[in-house]
Amino acid sequence: MIKVNLLTESRADYGIYYPLIKALIKDKRLELKILVTGMHLEEQHGITAGDIMAEFGGKCVCRYGNIQSQISPDWLIVLGDRRPMLEVTIEAAYRNIPVAHIQGGG
Repeated sequence: MIKVNLLTESRADYGIYYPLIKALIKDKRLELKILVTGMHLEEQHGITAGDIMAEFGGKCVCRYGNIQSQISPDWLIVLGDRRPMLEVTIEAAYRNIPVAHIQGGG
């Protein structure tokens, strides 16, 4: 099994990830863990982590801050170039974990 961690920090990236998450879950060669953090856990943004947990349950790890300690994959998927993505990507590089980076800004 190939372990894949996917980091989602807000509704903005989650909407883009959604079809990818569905495809990764269907692939029997992969073990997906969705790392849910940031705005998903903030009341002022609707605590959207609950929606993700309702749909993907056991595939989710919700954590605010220090999400780096949760990464333990063969691959890490991040989207965009916001601070939480950068922090986790740096940690992955330090641990020699390959990173699939989607949609960087310019």
